[in-house]
Amino acid sequence: MVDEMSEDTRQRVMLAAIDLFSRKGFTAVGIRELASRAGVQTATLYNYMTGKEDLLVEIMRSVMDPLSKAAREALETHSDPCERLVALVEMHVWVHGGRRRSTLVSDTEVRSLSEAARKEVSILRDDYEALWRSVVTQGVESKVFDVGNVPITTAGLLTLATGVAHWYRLDGPMHLPELCALQADLALGLVRARGLTGPMRRTDVSVGAPREVLPPHPSL
Repeated sequence: MVDEMSEDTRQRVMLAAIDLFSRKGFTAVGIRELASRAGVQTATLYNYMTGKEDLLVEIMRSVMDPLSKAAREALETHSDPCERLVALVEMHVWVHGGRRRSTLVSDTEVRSLSEAARKEVSILRDDYEALWRSVVTQGVESKVFDVGNVPITTAGLLTLATGVAHWYRLDGPMHLPELCALQADLALGLVRARGLTGPMRRTDVSVGAPREVLPPHPSL
């Protein structure tokens, strides 16, 4: 989307796109419905983008770019593989639990992208996954993790952390920080993390609570 769109209009269009794409699926949403939901004219919307795929890519980048930045910062902050894994998992769960709709769109609608756009987004996703894989590799090489297949284990960790977007509710019985800690505990079990005295648990790892990578927002 181009820079000329006012911030207020941009936010309304993005919110409309996230709402409609998450509920109905990208392909089922027409440009007129999107414009109506955002409260703008269809012709006006076309002044700011070439098609609704532009919006989909922007939604995906709005999720992936902050996630990747936060992941790199976590790896720079921590050196121990258990600390790094906990930081990555809790950050990822925080975003997927607090921004369910935008992360659902980002994670499930890659199938709807054109070949060129898919390549662009796939590079972002691959780079992000590589950060997780480097932590699993580090844990295996340092004999802290007992993992037989690093790529599959990494995919399993990401699936575990990403899945909360499908079922978690901010107004449910478990608060988001509790969910982050629980998922981190499960992740340590998945890689069979061990310390000097036995299996590692979340309570054994000194990592602060996840910060606001993307603020929790029920409408997003």
